[in-house]
Amino acid sequence: MKTARKAVSFGCDIAELRIDHLNVPNALLIEEIINSSPLPLIITNRSERDGGTFPLSKEFLRLSLLEASLDFFPAFVDIELELPKTNRSALIELARKRNVVVICSHHDFDSTPSTRQILKLAEKINDTGADIAKLVFMPRQNRDSARILEASKILGDEKRLFTVFGMGINGQITRLANLIAGGCLIYCSLGKADKKLGQISIGFARRYLDALQARGWSKIRRERAKLLSNFQRELKTNKAISKSFDPIVTLAG
Repeated sequence: MKTARKAVSFGCDIAELRIDHLNVPNALLIEEIINSSPLPLIITNRSERDGGTFPLSKEFLRLSLLEASLDFFPAFVDIELELPKTNRSALIELARKRNVVVICSHHDFDSTPSTRQILKLAEKINDTGADIAKLVFMPRQNRDSARILEASKILGDEKRLFTVFGMGINGQITRLANLIAGGCLIYCSLGKADKKLGQISIGFARRYLDALQARGWSKIRRERAKLLSNFQRELKTNKAISKSFDPIVTLAG
């Protein structure tokens, strides 16, 4: 029996298969993509409600395709926190049987809650039995992004497996700081980065990861508070990552 590819460590490339972006999504095509992928895959099938393209009128088909994909042993599956508990629990249980790592996600495309509320959402995800919490928000002001960083730091102190970041221009810096805070995943764009979502390109992500690796994780752990304060200081003075603030140079210095 084929087992999930779970040997994922720092610097390991992972690709996300968005079933909802396939022209004609079906189980045979999903199986072919998983089996032919040279990289571990995160399988995601996002509905229109959660920022994807799968029609709400076809919710049964969406969940059926996500369930079918688990039979082909991807490395990860992304399951939304907002799913009805019965559906969510069934998918998580099946993923467990297939040895597939579960990412439980929550997306807020309108706002950013308080630090306390972010931590409560992380706790709700932990209670589902998922392996990794993915929390994504829309910061409207820099103070929203600061709350995301604060929540990330607390989760990092608790040794949780998580990724927490913001979308849009204001959230871009949190995508980078997420790893320093203790996050285990950084999302980037394979094609042209979507500025509205605050995405970072795969090229920039690679240079950033190389800078982290060069600095050394033991040193980063010792200097985590200082490095995060550099990001927070940038938030106080700029709406986006400014030309004068290069996180790669900061890490290398």
